[in-house]
Amino acid sequence: MGETKKRIYEALISGAAKGLHSAPLYAYVANKVPRSDNKRVIRAALQSLRDPELTDPASLRAICSLAVERRLIDLGIEPRHAGSKHKKNAHPSGEQV
Repeated sequence: MGETKKRIYEALISGAAKGLHSAPLYAYVANKVPRSDNKRVIRAALQSLRDPELTDPASLRAICSLAVERRLIDLGIEPRHAGSKHKKNAHPSGEQV
């Protein structure tokens, strides 16, 4: 693993261990490693799946979720967050149509 990718990977793990996810986790990594970009962050995040020492489910979810979000951003697609789901056929007043 290259030095920059290793530093990004370590920042991802430490940020996720602090409970960061999504944009705050990306900002944390970018602050720790100024040379980070979407491609490097995605690659480092995917490396976490191969690390037998990283076993915390919350950290793994945060890191992998970040990889998916950054990939969607690279593709020009706005990532949807779990809290922003809309009910199908829902009326603004909350009544079913």
